[in-house]
Amino acid sequence: MGLNRIFYVIVFITLLFSISITTYFRNIIWNDELTLWEDVVKKSPEKARGHSDLGLAYYKGQLNDAIKRITILAMPMPVKVGLMRL
Repeated sequence: MGLNRIFYVIVFITLLFSISITTYFRNIIWNDELTLWEDVVKKSPEKARGHSDLGLAYYKGQLNDAIKRITILAMPMPVKVGLMRL
């Protein structure tokens, strides 16, 4: 095998390993509804959909937390005018 081919095999194995690890950790988050929507809210706290769906997920078992999320939806969300198209 040439040196070029060995390089490509190493790059391929490294990419495959990286993608596998990423998939494993994403599957932990997607394991149940609560962890999924908690991750969404953590990464995008300004978006209403995450709070809404997290509130619905909490509603199935944790009513006090559901009320907190629904209350957040009643508050005005910050508007990023620079990103909106008029």
